[in-house]
Amino acid sequence: MSSVSQVKQAMQTIFRQVDALARQMGIVQIFVTAWLNNPQAMREAVAHMAASLGVSITARGLSDRCTEPAASLLQQMLDVVVSQVMAASRPPSCSIAR
Repeated sequence: MSSVSQVKQAMQTIFRQVDALARQMGIVQIFVTAWLNNPQAMREAVAHMAASLGVSITARGLSDRCTEPAASLLQQMLDVVVSQVMAASRPPSCSIAR
């Protein structure tokens, strides 16, 4: 498998798992995605990005959603990403005929 297809497969796995986590916790994935793309983004910038995608929310509304469950979701997402990176960095196993 080429490295491009490995990355593609890993990213698909990550987004599938992240989407499932976000849905399970009732958090709109656009906000999570915005902060993953720009961790330094201010609430206003994230609200503007959401608006550009058709999601209406204010910076205050966004603050109201920054809760313990949201922090837990971000931790779980980080765990998913790290596990995928670790799996991709392992050398492929092969059997050596004797």
